[in-house]
Formats: sequence, structure tokens, C-alpha cells
Amino acid sequence: SQVLRIFGLRESQIAERLAELDKKYPTVGFGYFPHFPENHLSLTVQSSTATSADTILEEVVQAVVQKLGLYVYGRGDERLEMVVGRSLMDNGCTLALAESCTGGLVAHLITNVPGSSAYFDRSMVAYSDAAKTSHLLVSPDLIAQHGAVSSHVAEAMVQGLKRASEANLALAITGLAGPTGGTVEKPVGTVFLALLSNKGLRTERFQFGGERQRIKLAAAYTALDWLRRATIDESFFDGG
Repeated sequence: SQVLRIFGLRESQIAERLAELDKKYPTVGFGYFPHFPENHLSLTVQSSTATSADTILEEVVQAVVQKLGLYVYGRGDERLEMVVGRSLMDNGCTLALAESCTGGLVAHLITNVPGSSAYFDRSMVAYSDAAKTSHLLVSPDLIAQHGAVSSHVAEAMVQGLKRASEANLALAITGLAGPTGGTVEKPVGTVFLALLSNKGLRTERFQFGGERQRIKLAAAYTALDWLRRATIDESFFDGG
């Protein structure tokens, strides 16, 4: 058996994309297990010998990866922050973070990995508007015009962070974790991410659901996934 870890697709979307494989390999058990904010796919093979079972299993794993692409981030016990750390290390990248709504959660996840000091430079929890203006040099007029939760402020945060750090990847998060503070235009769960490197700048708006802790966790995992994709996908900064 093998467990594949998937981020960015709902369980129903995974099952739909793998429906043909499920029919093609009737001797393989496909098990879908939600593990918020990601999903786990368990593949189980029964065969007459261990060798043949291993061969079939690897064939199915490769077929699943081909179907799901970069949504598959790891196998077995690999956590997303471990995969991100290894990718940063392999690509010679260093990281700086500016977090608002996640309150340092991304930094916490990154530093859960032993040896993360090799690629993690710094993190700033700029929670208040005053912290954003004084430490990240975000213009008060920009906040007044667009609001602290906006693509404009996310970009200004990441640009201010990049000026203060020599890290070659800088990521900023700002959002509304709730339960109060939402509006019709920006409901609770609205989060903006901005990632800046020498390859470009990408900013995107997300809408997460659930209570406060789930929104923070979903935002943090999305940030980690951005870091993973930015180091392995040449077209990453063309999206958004």
C-alpha cells in the first residue's frame, strides 16, 4: 500500500479525475481520506507475490501522479512543510515571510522541520495597520484607499519585506479570519497572498470557508503550496 498526499483538490474532484484508473485497475483499492486542509489517497494492491504487488503499485502511483499533476505533493509521512523545505534547499532558495491573518502560522510550520535555518531567513507578524506601515513601509494612504485586506496591501507588504531581507523568496499574507469584520465585498475568509522573487510577482485572492482556525490553516497551507510550486513550476509566476 501507499498513501499519496494531495493539496488543492476536493475529495470529489480527486475521485472524478481518477475514475478511469479505478476501472482500469480492479485489483487496486482506492481509498479517499479527507485530512483538512489536504486529502490523502490510499492505494492498496493485492497480488500473488510482493514483487508483482510492488510493480503494480508503482505503476498505479505514476498513473495517479500523471492524472493529478502538481496537486500530488508527497507520499507516506511526508508533510507539506517538509516537502517545501527540501525544495527550497534543493533550489538554493531562502525565504522571508510577512504574515497578518495567519499570525505566524506559516513560520511555525516551516520551522517545525529540523534544519530549516538553512533556508528560512525571517518572519514578521505585521498584524496591525501600524505594524504594516512602520515595519513593512506600507503607505497609510494605500491602506485607507483599499483596506488592509487587499491585493494592493499584500503587494506592498511583500515589497517592503523584500527590501528588508536578502531572501530570494518573499511571501506576504493578509486576510479576514473572522468571525467578525467581513463585508459584502470582502466576507470573512477573504485572503490575499503575494509572492515575490527574481522571477516575478504573483498576487491572488482566495475565499476560504469555516471557522477562524480552519481559515488560518487553509491560508497557511496555501502559502506553503505556493512556495512548493514556485520552486518547481516554471510557469508559476505567469498565473494568478
